[in-house]
Amino acid sequence: MATGRRLCPSDTFQIFALKVNDHEGHPELAKAFPAAREAVVREDTAQKNHEALPTFLPQNEVSKSTVHAYMIYRKYGLLTLTQFSRMFKKTPQQLGLNTIQLADGNKYFMISLDCEGLSEVARNDLLKIKVFVESNMEKRDVYLNGSTQLMPKQGNEVFQWMQSTFGEGVPKITSVPKTAQHIEGLAAKMEIELAAQIKNQLNQELQPQEEEEIDEEAQSRILQESSLLDNMQFESDKPKKKKRALENAAGKTTAAAASGPPLTIAAGLSSASSRPASDPAAIMDAGSVTSGGSKRIKKLDGELQALDEDMQLVAQFHIEHGSKSGSVKSLAYLRVENFMSQSAGHDAGHALPAAKKIRDNMVKYAGDSQQYRLLCSRIRSCEVTQLLSTNSAQTLVEAEPSDDRLKLIESIAPSLTWSLQAKVGLMCAIRTFVAFGDDVESTTGELSQQQRESNSQIIVECVLPTLSKADWQFDAPCLGALLNACMDKLEATTESIAMGTVEEEKAQATMDAVVAECKKIVQDAGTMLLEFVGCNSFFQVFKELLKFQPGMSVFIITMLQGVSDAKEATDALKLRDGEDMLVDGWEALSSAMERCEKMLRLMACVLALELPEPMTPTSSVDFTWLLEKMPAAFPEKTFRDVVDTECEWRAVSKDIVRTAGTTTRLQPQLLRTMSSIEQLASEQVPFTAERLGGLHDEILELSEGLRQVHVQPLIQKARDAFYGYSQKILDGSAPDVRSRDVEALLRCMSIFQNDTSMADMMKQVQEWANDSSQSMALVDLKDLAAIAETNGLAELAKIQAIMPRLRKLRSDEKTEDVYEAVLSLVVRCFHTLLKEVKEEQGRLTQTTMIKRLGLIDGLAALVLNAEDMRAKAVKTHAILLKSGAALARSIFEFEKTGKDVEMRFSRDKNNVGLQGVLKTSSVFQQNVVQLRTAFEALTDSIQNEMDEQLPEPEASRQHEGSATDGLATEDAEPAEPAEPSPMEVEVGVLTTSLALVEATVATDADAKAQDQPKEPRRVQMLTLELLAVDSPGCFAGHLTCDVIVDGILRVLSMRDESLRKRVRELELLLSKVTGENCWKSSFDNTSSVEAVLEVALKTIVALPQRGAALGKMLDAISQETSDHVAFHESCQASAFSKHELAAPLEDLISVCNDSRRLLMDGRVIFAEQVIALALKLPQDEVVKAKRVLEDVHAAIVGKKDGLDDNMIQPVLWSTAQEVMGTRPGNA
Repeated sequence: MATGRRLCPSDTFQIFALKVNDHEGHPELAKAFPAAREAVVREDTAQKNHEALPTFLPQNEVSKSTVHAYMIYRKYGLLTLTQFSRMFKKTPQQLGLNTIQLADGNKYFMISLDCEGLSEVARNDLLKIKVFVESNMEKRDVYLNGSTQLMPKQGNEVFQWMQSTFGEGVPKITSVPKTAQHIEGLAAKMEIELAAQIKNQLNQELQPQEEEEIDEEAQSRILQESSLLDNMQFESDKPKKKKRALENAAGKTTAAAASGPPLTIAAGLSSASSRPASDPAAIMDAGSVTSGGSKRIKKLDGELQALDEDMQLVAQFHIEHGSKSGSVKSLAYLRVENFMSQSAGHDAGHALPAAKKIRDNMVKYAGDSQQYRLLCSRIRSCEVTQLLSTNSAQTLVEAEPSDDRLKLIESIAPSLTWSLQAKVGLMCAIRTFVAFGDDVESTTGELSQQQRESNSQIIVECVLPTLSKADWQFDAPCLGALLNACMDKLEATTESIAMGTVEEEKAQATMDAVVAECKKIVQDAGTMLLEFVGCNSFFQVFKELLKFQPGMSVFIITMLQGVSDAKEATDALKLRDGEDMLVDGWEALSSAMERCEKMLRLMACVLALELPEPMTPTSSVDFTWLLEKMPAAFPEKTFRDVVDTECEWRAVSKDIVRTAGTTTRLQPQLLRTMSSIEQLASEQVPFTAERLGGLHDEILELSEGLRQVHVQPLIQKARDAFYGYSQKILDGSAPDVRSRDVEALLRCMSIFQNDTSMADMMKQVQEWANDSSQSMALVDLKDLAAIAETNGLAELAKIQAIMPRLRKLRSDEKTEDVYEAVLSLVVRCFHTLLKEVKEEQGRLTQTTMIKRLGLIDGLAALVLNAEDMRAKAVKTHAILLKSGAALARSIFEFEKTGKDVEMRFSRDKNNVGLQGVLKTSSVFQQNVVQLRTAFEALTDSIQNEMDEQLPEPEASRQHEGSATDGLATEDAEPAEPAEPSPMEVEVGVLTTSLALVEATVATDADAKAQDQPKEPRRVQMLTLELLAVDSPGCFAGHLTCDVIVDGILRVLSMRDESLRKRVRELELLLSKVTGENCWKSSFDNTSSVEAVLEVALKTIVALPQRGAALGKMLDAISQETSDHVAFHESCQASAFSKHELAAPLEDLISVCNDSRRLLMDGRVIFAEQVIALALKLPQDEVVKAKRVLEDVHAAIVGKKDGLDDNMIQPVLWSTAQEVMGTRPGNA
């Protein structure tokens, strides 16, 4: 059979045997076969003896190549001399133009395909020629060469087989595409022919033909002439007939079928009565039954049983109705899984051609049958799988628009191997990048920033590992899902072997197979990542990278972030490989990711991208590694070739090495900065701190990142502008100078400190600023106060910027306008803070809250003493806001535990989160109550004073210089709380502050009685505004939060139900020995201990729960009761609505009271059980008995659940006391 496979690889054994015996139809093959067979034997011998083999001239070589290449080409049209003359009315020679002669022997004239002067019709009719320079890498699979050639012109047969196996559908240069009109005509013609065939077939079936017997002499002659094949060392299935004998016998009648029903399916199908007698297949089947007998029938039956269900239908239909073109046995190998490897077996490799012959035969007589559709579907699936396994992802993506078969990948994707599914993901990545590249290459770009990020993320998930737990899907292929499935299978197999569920003799083979499969997908993951980076589309974008900065910046940053995440995902996956069975695969994958990251960072360096944290910023090192050593591997070598050969890249390389990759980014900024300085110098815009600060940073950055020749004009213009403005400040001609403006100016002038004249000017400006710093800062503060008064809100950032420049004001600086400005700013700052808190729904971060309150406190401290009631009111508001923010954060954290009640409580079964919310709510509620009580009293006092006070403008002017006199009052220091808990600190501080505020009210009243100077009315109004700040109001929504109220109701319900269940169980248990069934009701103090023990053993000791079991039950109920009581108290003290909680809280405390009552009875029964059991112990275990009785005594002394000694049966307790007083051996 080896000779047949090498001579005619596309033929089955039966067809090859017929050809060899057909001396007229295939004379060359029939003549060459004996010598070829001897050559095969001689080849085997020569290989063993290391001898030279014979050769044929010319030698044939047939190979299949996989090429990775790029081509630089120009495309022209080709005009024949006739076409040239017809188009231009002259010959090329007459016009002095040269022609070219190609390999086909014809002369052509090359013409440009430019649209001008050439119609669309003419352009389409022209032959095209590509003039190109190509660089490629090639992998060749050699199917025939001189050393394996067995006969002359053997390459023709092998090449035809390769065309049918790998080249189906490939267009040729001579191919003329059919028009749609022509194809529609063919389809209509086929419909007419099929209708006629069906009609003829029906007529034949209605008119049965006489069956004739086969000529036995012809059969015998065919068998004798095939004796040559019978002597060959082929497989056991030897042909029984020759092709010509079959053709001669086709016109003769067939032998009558044997009487009786067929013994097997195969026998039934081979019966000649199932088809027309003229059908060659019927003759062949009948002949096989006649000559081969039951052996042939059994073999055919076995072949059918080897098929899957669908192919059995096809085979049965083919044998019954079709011809014998195509072996039924080949259908057994027509399975998708047989084509998932590049190296498919011999049988699988021949399955497709044989199945296609069966299909081509079936279409003639059963093109609309279910079996035909099943066979076509299976062939397409196997073809698609073979395409996918034997071609690169780049090749498949390029072929997608023209090859409809690739559209079927989606239907078979779930059944593919991990490696092929990964290749499908790689195809998706390449396809997405092609569209991405087309967009960034266009001038406008159709994709938004968000769409580009989304497409980049799709590529990341396709080619980089992630920790995805989702299943792999065709429309969203994720490499992480495949790796996770791989590790799941590895872990499951390891566990199965460890648990013994896999047979011991098969365990090693099973593990080796799984490890090999997992190692392949891990290694393929790295290979495909490099294939993506080396694909044609990526290479083309890399060549022109500088043109695509806006679009590619999104892709590069997303990919770098994806590589970083992929490394973490790979480390996590490696941890699951506890035995390091895939260590080679992990190393290959890690190496591929490192190489990919280096290439991506190189591109980021070229584009001068600012990488987000925590990624390391790019530097020249990210580029120079490519220049230091010529890479030997693909695709790095291709990248280096571009850098070395492209002029633009050579220039970029020099700039990066010299300026560390900043030139490209800073060139546009240079122009913008130059324009800004020109506007300042011409006084088109004012000198402000913000503008000067930006210029300072830009000038420094440009000076460091660009050559001096580029920056020098900018430096000179900036120096002149800053020097001129400084002169205006010193001579007083610069209006509205602020401290921050001067500081920004000095920073800008420091750039030129090496200039002597600029250094002297800086010194003069600094001296002027020192003399005027406090006054400038106060002016800034009053400006902000005026703005805040107008807007109702303060600009906290600007106030924060001013605060470091202000020191404690002197008395003469605390003028009335400054005092009012500061107090006004304090009130507006509170309003701004409350607005932020409301916008954040109370969940302002703790850091921000502390920062804001610190700013307000520092602002107030400028003019207010610590004892001033306004300063204390500021601190009171701060404490309340902190407790409110803590409440909001606790509610938010509780809500994050789940999207609904069920999820929250399934994750927080001990209700820790809810109890934390209740605790912070209790603190907040106490603060609110105390704040409102104190502030209402203080507000009433000030309001009364304002009502009694008459307008006194003269008095107000007398105190213009000392508006704060009389505002500060002496007050006693608050007592320090004794070791408060962390949650009680804010409550204690607030209580102390409120006490001081109330004391201030009394002190102010005393001062008023002593006729001290009155406060200005404006100050009083601002004080009332400060007291009226509704700090509790911004948290009002949290006090009616449905999530918390529903949670409390849920917990109350669960606790009530749980405790009631336990109480019922305990009550049912104790009812057998208490109440009406009290076991000790018939005894008194005179009863004997023996009688009491006898009854006790029959009653309390006989309970289902006794001893330690009953003790654990009582302890559990006691602990649960205590927890419920504590939760009840937390709910009562919280700030949440009591209306909805009243009834559940009452129910809970009721069941807690019932529980406590039963617990006391249970403790009595438990103590009596223990005493009875201890007294029944043998004499030699008296120590054990004493230890047990002492535990009972400890419970009585500790009043555990209300237990008392007078509740225990007197005789038992007195006896127990006697035992506890004895020593071992004296009982």
